[in-house]
Amino acid sequence: MSLKKQTHTGFTLVEVLVSVALISVVVLYFIQHQLEKVQRDTVEALARDILSITNASVSYYVSTAHNVWPNQEENDCEFLMQTLVDADAFPANYIAMADVTLSFSCVEDDDIGRVLKVTVLFPVGAGENADMLLSYLPTSTRLDDTAEGNPVLVHYVSQPRRAAQSYEFTTVTLTDDGVGGSAPFEVEQPECFKANSQRYMLLPQAVCNRGSLHGLGGFYFEVVDSNANPWIISMKVAESQETNSPVDFVSAPAYCGGSPVEVGVITYCEN
Repeated sequence: MSLKKQTHTGFTLVEVLVSVALISVVVLYFIQHQLEKVQRDTVEALARDILSITNASVSYYVSTAHNVWPNQEENDCEFLMQTLVDADAFPANYIAMADVTLSFSCVEDDDIGRVLKVTVLFPVGAGENADMLLSYLPTSTRLDDTAEGNPVLVHYVSQPRRAAQSYEFTTVTLTDDGVGGSAPFEVEQPECFKANSQRYMLLPQAVCNRGSLHGLGGFYFEVVDSNANPWIISMKVAESQETNSPVDFVSAPAYCGGSPVEVGVITYCEN
């Protein structure tokens, strides 16, 4: 009886188990990597949204005549987004990230002026996302979680400074008051930090008195209401050669030589 040698090909059970284990490790690593990538992409998108909103707000600030944040004068920036949309400065169809709430404020509560604050409220359990966003926004900070456990982050944007912000230049044209003089005019007050004082300088283009018998005896500007905003100011000229007291001055004519009188106005903040 002859014996034949049989040869078997394939994997042993051990080899199969090792292969399955390796594949499982690779799959788990790939899944974990994809989850982290999705998380990172999500937070990066949120950071870009916040920076886009703040950039639009800064552009709005520097383009306004009196340097104000969007919705600053009405609601301390609470409805900043709607103001940007109404000004065609941000897309009207913008949709915020799901489960994340953005709110805005620019309340003046210290000597550094009105800082724009973007508050980000995360869903419960999203502390890692808040920490990751913190790394993307250097001028931000993590606050204590809410009572419900929502992570909170605040992004700060300081008021932009530019050369024209220190001194604002404009002109005012005097109007006739109907009795030979000129009506009081308004001067917009500059937006100053609390540590600074609001100041103005006025320079008339021309000065005429009401009669020509005595010539020009002098002029000055009288603040009609120092508590009003804008300032209410009246231009006064000497009525005679006497210039010793305010009673010697009357409201300046609104016209000189048939042309309306213009007053140059400079407003600024003084330390």
